[in-house]
Formats: sequence, structure tokens, C-alpha cells
Amino acid sequence: YDADTSFNLGVDYHRPVTGTLQGFIHGEWSYSGPRTTGFRPLLRSGVANNAYNSFAAYSLFNLRAGVSWDRWRASVYVNNVGDARPVLQQTNFAPTPVTTRITAQPRTIGITLNAHF
Repeated sequence: YDADTSFNLGVDYHRPVTGTLQGFIHGEWSYSGPRTTGFRPLLRSGVANNAYNSFAAYSLFNLRAGVSWDRWRASVYVNNVGDARPVLQQTNFAPTPVTTRITAQPRTIGITLNAHF
């Protein structure tokens, strides 16, 4: 499941909103290149290798924006902004044509409120 190429990029921007309120925006972009499972699509006998899967490259993008003051922090977020559904893991059950897949979590929107003690 390891891609030859993968990377993450994160960006933070902070700006005072008032004398006591600090605003922020955070963005993350992650990329994973194409990858495979197993060593080859066919066994030496020429039969399909059920442990072999080929996965396409994918990107995920997350955003967060909010404010902080004193020991409090409130933010809204959108994870997987593009609602990408790349296959992260796949299992083929031979000889039956049953396949199970695990994909990235769909777009998720939420609110957080934190307090630091």
C-alpha cells in the first residue's frame, strides 16, 4: 500500500481581529501517488493474483478557520473539501467475486470549541 510519492503541505495564517481576539485560517493538502498491493497481477501459473490491487493517485484537502481568545478557541472545519473517495484498502475474496473496500472519510463539516487549562 506504499506509494512511491506522497507528501503533505500545511499553511497557517493568524491575524488579530480585536485587542483580545485572534483569527486564524489553516489549510492542509495531502497527496498520495499510485500504489499497488502484491507483487504482480498474475501468479506464475498465469492465474490472477487475488492479493494484487492497483490504486489511483489521490489528493485530500482540509480547511479550518476560527478565533482564539485567552484560553478558548472556536473553529469551523471542512475535512475532505472535494469529497474525494479514494480506495485506501481493498480485499478480494477468491474464488467468490466479493470485494471489500475502505475509502477516505467523506466530506465532514463541523465546529470545535477548545479550552486550555
